[in-house]
Amino acid sequence: MRNKRTLQRGLALLLAGGMALSNLGAAPVLAEEYGTATEVTQAAPDGEAATDTTTNGDTDLSEGSESASPTEEKVDSSGSAAEDTPAAESDHEEAPAEEKTDAETPADKAPDTDNEDPTDEEVPAGDADSDDKESANEDTVEDADADYSADVFNVDEINEIATYAADTTKTVADGMTQLLHEDFSNCTDNFGFSSKAAVTNEALVLTNNSTGQTVIKQFDKTVEGQSKVQLSYDWKISLGNQSTKAGIEYRDTYGRLVFVVMGSRSDKGEYKLRYATEGVDSVSSSCGNSNNDPHWQYADLKNNTVYHIDATADFTAGTLQLKITDSDGAEVVNVANASITAHNLAKMVSCSYYCGASATQTVDNFQLYGSNNAGEFPLAGKTIVAFGDSIVAGHKYTAASFVNFVAEKEGMTVLQKNAVNGATIMDANYSGGRILTQIQNTGNSTPDYVIFDGGTNDAEYLTKHTDVQIGDATSTDEATFAGSFRATIQKLKEKYPNAKLVYVAVHKLVSRETTMQENLRKVELAICEELGVTVSDVYTSGLDTTDANMKNTYTFDNTTSAGVPGTNGSGTHPNFAAIEKYYVPTVSATLRTAQNTTPTEPEGPTVEYTPSIDFAKVADLNDDTQMHGWTYSNGGGTTELVTDAEMGQVLKMSRTSDGGETALIYDGLNITESDTRYVTVTAEMKLDKNGYAHQYSIPYIFNNSGAVAYSLFTNDSATKYQSHVNGKNTTDAGALTTDTWQTVRMDIDMQSDTFSVSVDGVMALRNAKARTATDNLQKIKFYADSWNRGTLYIKSVSVTAGNTDPFAPHTEVATYYVSNSGDDANDGLSPETAWKTIARVNQDTYIPGDKILFERGGEWENTTLQPQGSGSAEAYITIGAYGDETAHAPRIAANGKVNDALYLYNQEYWEICDLDISNTVDGCKMVAGDTNPTGNVTARDNSEGEKLGDYRGIHIAGRDVPSLQGFNIHNVRVHDVSGIVTWIGDTGVRDAGIGNNYGFDGSKRTGGILIESLATTTNTPTIFSNITIADSEFVNNSFGGITIKQWNNGKGRDGSTGWANRNSAGGAPDYYDPNWKPHTNILITGNYINQGASAYACNGIYLCGVKDSVVEKNLLEHIGTCGIELFFADNVAIQYNEVFDVRHKGGGQDSNAIDPDWRATNILIQYNYVHDCGEGLLLCGMKFNSGIIRYNLIQDCLYSYVHYSMGGGYFQFSNNVFYRSKDGNGTSNFDPWGGGTASYVNNIFYDGKRTGFNFSGGTSFSYKNNAYYGTPACWKDSSPIMLSEDPFVGTAPSMSRLGNAATGALLEANGLMPKTGSALVAAGASTDATGTALTDGLFAKGSRFNFTSLAKAYGSIVPMAATAYPVFDATDSNATLNTSYTHTAASTTAPTIGLFEVSMPEDAVYLRGTVSDDVSPCSNAKITVTVNGKAVETTTNASGTYTITEGLTAGEATVTAVVEGRDTLTKTITLAGGKVNILDIAVPMPAMPNAYSDTLIREAFDENAGALAFNTKATVADGRLALSPGNAASSYADFDEEVQSRTAVDFSFDFQYQNGTNKGGFQFRDSDGRLLFAMCVKTADGGNTMRTPAAASLVGGTQMSEPKWVDHTADYNKTYVVRVHADFEAGTVSYQLKDKATDKVVLQELNIPTNAKNLARMYSSNWYQAKTQYIDNFVLTARSNEPEPVVVDKTALQKAIDANTGKVETDYTAETWADFATALANANAVLADENATQNDVDAAAKALTDASAALKVKPTEEPKPTVETKVFTDDLSVQNIPDALKKVGYDTPEKITEKLKLESSKKLSSDNIVVYEVKLQVSTDGVNWVDATAENFPQNGLEISFTLPSGITDETAAQYDFVISHMKDSGEVELLTPALKDGKLVVTVSSLSPFGISWKLKEQPKPSEEPKPTQAPTAPTAAPAASDASSNSSNSSGTSSPPAATAAPKATAAPTAQATVIPQTADSFPLVLLAALALCSAAALTGLVIFRKKKH
Repeated sequence: MRNKRTLQRGLALLLAGGMALSNLGAAPVLAEEYGTATEVTQAAPDGEAATDTTTNGDTDLSEGSESASPTEEKVDSSGSAAEDTPAAESDHEEAPAEEKTDAETPADKAPDTDNEDPTDEEVPAGDADSDDKESANEDTVEDADADYSADVFNVDEINEIATYAADTTKTVADGMTQLLHEDFSNCTDNFGFSSKAAVTNEALVLTNNSTGQTVIKQFDKTVEGQSKVQLSYDWKISLGNQSTKAGIEYRDTYGRLVFVVMGSRSDKGEYKLRYATEGVDSVSSSCGNSNNDPHWQYADLKNNTVYHIDATADFTAGTLQLKITDSDGAEVVNVANASITAHNLAKMVSCSYYCGASATQTVDNFQLYGSNNAGEFPLAGKTIVAFGDSIVAGHKYTAASFVNFVAEKEGMTVLQKNAVNGATIMDANYSGGRILTQIQNTGNSTPDYVIFDGGTNDAEYLTKHTDVQIGDATSTDEATFAGSFRATIQKLKEKYPNAKLVYVAVHKLVSRETTMQENLRKVELAICEELGVTVSDVYTSGLDTTDANMKNTYTFDNTTSAGVPGTNGSGTHPNFAAIEKYYVPTVSATLRTAQNTTPTEPEGPTVEYTPSIDFAKVADLNDDTQMHGWTYSNGGGTTELVTDAEMGQVLKMSRTSDGGETALIYDGLNITESDTRYVTVTAEMKLDKNGYAHQYSIPYIFNNSGAVAYSLFTNDSATKYQSHVNGKNTTDAGALTTDTWQTVRMDIDMQSDTFSVSVDGVMALRNAKARTATDNLQKIKFYADSWNRGTLYIKSVSVTAGNTDPFAPHTEVATYYVSNSGDDANDGLSPETAWKTIARVNQDTYIPGDKILFERGGEWENTTLQPQGSGSAEAYITIGAYGDETAHAPRIAANGKVNDALYLYNQEYWEICDLDISNTVDGCKMVAGDTNPTGNVTARDNSEGEKLGDYRGIHIAGRDVPSLQGFNIHNVRVHDVSGIVTWIGDTGVRDAGIGNNYGFDGSKRTGGILIESLATTTNTPTIFSNITIADSEFVNNSFGGITIKQWNNGKGRDGSTGWANRNSAGGAPDYYDPNWKPHTNILITGNYINQGASAYACNGIYLCGVKDSVVEKNLLEHIGTCGIELFFADNVAIQYNEVFDVRHKGGGQDSNAIDPDWRATNILIQYNYVHDCGEGLLLCGMKFNSGIIRYNLIQDCLYSYVHYSMGGGYFQFSNNVFYRSKDGNGTSNFDPWGGGTASYVNNIFYDGKRTGFNFSGGTSFSYKNNAYYGTPACWKDSSPIMLSEDPFVGTAPSMSRLGNAATGALLEANGLMPKTGSALVAAGASTDATGTALTDGLFAKGSRFNFTSLAKAYGSIVPMAATAYPVFDATDSNATLNTSYTHTAASTTAPTIGLFEVSMPEDAVYLRGTVSDDVSPCSNAKITVTVNGKAVETTTNASGTYTITEGLTAGEATVTAVVEGRDTLTKTITLAGGKVNILDIAVPMPAMPNAYSDTLIREAFDENAGALAFNTKATVADGRLALSPGNAASSYADFDEEVQSRTAVDFSFDFQYQNGTNKGGFQFRDSDGRLLFAMCVKTADGGNTMRTPAAASLVGGTQMSEPKWVDHTADYNKTYVVRVHADFEAGTVSYQLKDKATDKVVLQELNIPTNAKNLARMYSSNWYQAKTQYIDNFVLTARSNEPEPVVVDKTALQKAIDANTGKVETDYTAETWADFATALANANAVLADENATQNDVDAAAKALTDASAALKVKPTEEPKPTVETKVFTDDLSVQNIPDALKKVGYDTPEKITEKLKLESSKKLSSDNIVVYEVKLQVSTDGVNWVDATAENFPQNGLEISFTLPSGITDETAAQYDFVISHMKDSGEVELLTPALKDGKLVVTVSSLSPFGISWKLKEQPKPSEEPKPTQAPTAPTAAPAASDASSNSSNSSGTSSPPAATAAPKATAAPTAQATVIPQTADSFPLVLLAALALCSAAALTGLVIFRKKKH
């Protein structure tokens, strides 16, 4: 009996109808979908496009079609085409899918598969002759007549299926390979299900008859390894007649759901098809718990009906496509791009969720395709035994710890896992016992690996038991931890002598004391190293549970209700997420490495085999002796010897047509892995650009089975060499330059099956996996076939084979020298034996600590510097300079001859310094050379653009290695790189040198430095970290100066499968995306970047895919497009940079200084100076971004200061200054487009031109507490601070002050400090308008931001706390970042607004507030503050704000506010010192004028429009008039002649508008068209604003132009009452808007000038877009044309009189009372005067109000305490030196005396000096005495009198010069010239401290003319003296009393003149000080007593 397949194919052929019989000869692969006539060409294994074509009888059979290809005729038993190699590969000669046309497709031009000759021996891919399943070449038309039986479905179902199948097309995604095709015609293992499954009638039947039951099919490792799968099958469910639910789940290795399809029957008999792509994780041990059910979605189900299920899961993108169709082909379910968390496909689970009755599921035609990237499993089949504690055991989920997960991933078997919770290394008497005991008690086995951990519980034990020792690593004492650990390993080695031992160092544990864990770790690692135990170091993997977020995310204590590990653990036990992310990668890599730790070299002698050829030595291509075994083929072209001008005789291969191959072949390599390990193939080639199409294979290397083992070919555009790696034929392998000779080298490692490729000495591919792993190489071929075209020249080919690694590193650390005068034959180990060329440098592989030094003054050209090897964290490899430091730096000049001047690939730990690097194409004119440009060239030149190419200065790249770190680049100059400009998208510019649509990976790859991850071949992300680029110059490099990129694998910003993009953000504040793999810890600091000389030199710094990095202290000038740009970044600080002169260049659309672009989050931008750029900041989030922007100066931008193009996310701006210079070129456009969410708080908007900024306001913007000078406030600012005076002490830096390469960034902006007492001081808010704190996320994870990782990485250099802009000690260009500057911490409650923080003195009292009515600020209001008997006055500014910073003291204060025309208001406040006191005053709103007497219109719109008959688009409905004239249109209603004739009108109406209205409203105009009043609303941008015209609009002409609006906040949910009062005779109009529900006035303006002459017409206008608006209750009154009686309103006058009648004269000063009394009397008189006019009444009320406000309270006299003083004097000693002087260095009497003597000598040269200390004490009670301070020191100074030195009398004193020197507390010395009064020396001082008295005899004309003193004078004494300015006491009348004492003499021997004697209170005192104290207040009597402190 023929099987079902025959039946199905027969049906398919019958259904196909008109399909030509000749088409059957092609033997297409027919999809196994019930015989569907669908041709499926299998996807190319190398990632090429597959073709899926439904035949439908119209297949193209043109010449060369695939259907005629002989190599496509064999089909294996699974339906896959068998090809002529085991790999069954369809190679790269097909055009890319997007480039194929109808005229020429792979179906039209089918190459020989794998480029083989059709005559080559065919090797079947598998058994195609199965007895049970017919081979493809048995599928002939005769099958249509075969007998059949419907074994699975009945005949009716077969007919149904056939109809369905005829319309079904199987679509297979590009690059997919069929992994599984099962039609169950010969399935013997029940498809891998262990039970409840059986194959019946060629279909799989799954039985579900027990609630909660699951049966699992495990897919093999090949399937598990796929990053993308597509599966399809036919499914039918038969449900019983009771409630039942059954289905099939697909899950990944760790139990995460891929998708599920299930059928259910309710107890009411309702059938539902359920499906889900989301659900809880499950190990599938059971199902059916409703709490753990998948998240179902529903569709109708037909019981016992066949459905076709097709699902595609992309695990890299995290998406699933699910399509379910019924047997009629009707779509039942279609899910597109559903998010999934699964990482692979591992399990198919048959589930019985609920079983009220038995259910059966039938599955057939199961097909599974994969992306063919499963990788290799070198550990498959290996075995494991494991020991340890709970981490190895799995804690409460022992079914699968990390050991089981690793085994499952690698295909290994766990023989025994004997770990126990609580186990220890030591004998700690813990519940788990010793791990050593586990080992001893375990039965014998022979595992390949033994995995163990230990020490976690010991750390806890040792922390508690401090008496127990850790021991050192050499200890053998088992009483110590070290000894026990050693004993454990020795027991393992004894028990498992042939196993590899792997110790797992577990993650960082918050549950263990960190120091203890570190100490144990040191011992563990040392012992492991000594005993040869491999360490798998999870400790350094990044899992650190001391981080609370990681602890909660990655550890568990208990399992979930689904039975799997949960989250929010205590930090010890890793859950699935931790195991997957940290444990499995680390341990798997360790096991793989351990497997290869001791590779064996091939036995036997080294074999050197050289089948090489040099065509310069070949005369005849047909002479075998000259060709040395090489042959050629001329199929489709010619092969000949020609002469090349550069290389001489070469081989020329030209392919011009189809047919055969144009090839150079060597068949007979006979290289085997057993003989040799390393093979090198080198070829000198040139590809002609003319006539080239598609590719050349150069070379392909085959094994002896004909399989391609290694391949290299040219790409379609002839710009790259590419290779097949891991199933992909798009792996870049070097840069191809057409028409240029290049040396291409391939190095093969036979043992590891890897290869590397270098082009012209530049390695572009390293250690890539072979296309086919093999142990032999047989044939090498250079060729083109099929549709490939072009000419290839070959100079030579060499093949060498041996056992010496060509890249073996050095063995000893050394310094290597390179000099232009060197010799490559030297050893390079000294300057005298230096190497000469870069080529010699590139030959070696260097080791940690090596140095490669180039001689200064030298130059190396035209070659890429690419030394091999890597350093270490402890010892970098250095590339640097040596020699004469006056000579120029070593120059590495690539000259456009190679792509990179310096290139490192998959290398780490390198230092690059002291080099001059360039890569300038010959002939380029836009160069800088050795100078730095002073301008910015923006005009492109096509002749210049044509020279640009794929060029870089320094290029560092990585591929397929998890981590590359340690790059320190400093003190280099990289300049004049002629790189092409390539953009992500399309700029619309088509000039030479500009490339569009290059995507993220292809764009922005040229310039000064490029650090990047390349396209992966193993799905392994390469992450760079610890990069420093410092103190270097990057000048004139196109595209950019510094670029660092992660691989994106997609052109667009969405849909990529690489690691740069952030597509699945988890939301604020972290925006977590598990697939995002950023580069980390990057520091770019102190660099100079100038792009000015070239119109193609664009970005300064571009970072894409980075985290935890800092860009600081850089100077960027003359830049193109963007100064500093971030893409896909997080936790990056941009600080202390100066950026200026950024222009549109290179076709770019931007010109901004700083751009946190797409999905850049938690960006901290602070302390930057941005000026003279096109735009200051560009916030281009699109989807999401976030950041804090604070303390930046953004000055004089040309187009906008901030440009928004945001999606989600949040930016907070605080304390920035946006500065427009008075004489600068800055724009007034602040933010011309407002997409996104941003909040502004505490910023200053400064417009020196005083014309005002234009704020968009933004859709979701908020403003709060910002200050405005020279500009109106943004209308959204809830609390603006309006500055009427310039708030700054100076100005912003001049635009002529520019930083340069010598100065670096110049940030100094001291001129923007607030003036003393400025309204900015302490006026800031601590939260923004959304309530977000200014500290959010800076110290801990916040609601919007999380900067904790940045703080952890760079907290030492990034100020996280709010600290103000730096204050520099120097100014202008002297204030470099190398000079001293300081930050001031900002107040956390009331910071100063703007850049700088100004702290208030503790006793300073400030008062600030606003005066306003309900809707408007009150300007010019008079504010009087009376406190402590003193009054201080000020007035409010234009925004109604007042500020008082002088004259106030702490205490209870009375504040009065006088507003013209309003009632005077009085408030009280308790003023406190050291803060800004806030008092806002609300004054009553002035009343609107009264309505007029004549009511002309009263319309309620109950039936019609009445008097308001609009010409169109007006209807009356629901008692309202609805108006909707349409977009950009108007309708109108004319008022009648009666209304138009009136000289004044007053009208009102109810108004409501709809959300979404965009500038729709009303206009009222006169008969000449002049505007009287207008209003509109605008909600389209989210602003929800009401707009009224500015005053200027109401006095304009008759034009019907749109008014200039003023914005006000509104609410579309409310109804407003609009009232307008117009007096045409007075030329004024007033208006008011009220909230109808609350009757609260929300908007009002009075007496606005207007030119309108009457009211003639009302317009309903839509200036842009509008929805329907409604009006109701329209009432219009008018002034009568008859004279109206004059009514005088005395209400306000009466009110003023009542308020002032009770005042008492004795309370006020006489002067102010007299004016008040006069005003009050006059007011009463006017009130009583019946003939008083309204003007008289108003004037009297005003006069009384003003006089009342001017009253001054008579000061209250209080008794003053009596103040006594004491003056002490003493010899100067260490004990009495003031502390203040000690602090400044004057800490000994000698230092002070010397200083006073030195300073005195400047006025008087004399050795006579005496120094003593003077101190003043005061007391108010005569008992308690305190030292006088600055506060209670006499305010007018203290006059001190000194007695004359002994020996000098009153008569002789004139013969001497005297100087008194006084040292202040600061150490400053003041020199005083004393007056001679009454025989004393008198000076006045403001403080007391050491005094020095110096004297010297004046020069006499003749010795005999003047008497001489008989004895040298001695030291004077001092005492208080009377002073006119002050006294030591006073009486109430203010007169002074005489001094209390007079001078006394010093007790000396026989003085010549006796000094005056004064009374003493103690013994005689040697130095008597006379002082008269000036007391500033009229105090009571002051007693002065002089005390002696010690006796002499």
